[in-house]
Amino acid sequence: MDRALADYDRAIELDPMDADAHMGRGRAHYQKKDYAAAITDYDAALRLAPGNVEALAERGDAQERAGFYDRAAENYSRLIVIAPSNAKAWNNRCWDRAVLGLLEDALADCNEALRLAPDDPGALDSRGFTYLKLGRFEQAIVDYDAALARDPREPGSLYGRGLARLRAQRDPDGGRADLAAAKALDPGIAEEFARYGLRE
Repeated sequence: MDRALADYDRAIELDPMDADAHMGRGRAHYQKKDYAAAITDYDAALRLAPGNVEALAERGDAQERAGFYDRAAENYSRLIVIAPSNAKAWNNRCWDRAVLGLLEDALADCNEALRLAPDDPGALDSRGFTYLKLGRFEQAIVDYDAALARDPREPGSLYGRGLARLRAQRDPDGGRADLAAAKALDPGIAEEFARYGLRE
């Protein structure tokens, strides 16, 4: 990846207006988990090619991983204007808005994502998360069940369902089993949910 970065640096030095080179360097920075540098390169690519759907999608992902959920939501809003049938963009904006506490807006986005892609486990997980934050625990369990039927080893869905089961005061043993399974798959999952304001 360092060799790729050096090559992209040279390409951009030779032609600073090459949007593809900025895009490629952004991807290389992303792979190295240098999300701030990746965002800078995606910004440059989008200044040169404002309608680049891939750059918008990838910048949003980098912004999320850097914790800039408000910027990511704005980014996906821009993407949705360009590509309104992009179910992933609706799903990602749902997630960002839910993290930010914009829960009714998030729910509307998730519903649209699932209208476009009814069986998508990511969108089911995001809506389950939104219902969990809304305190609508039974609906959260239904969505997490559906997400886990399609992707049974997703730690976020397991942990979210575990919290929903405990909060609904239904099947507490199953809820604790979900939490344990989620932590076995991802030891940092409890800390991640705590950042979203959701604790055991």
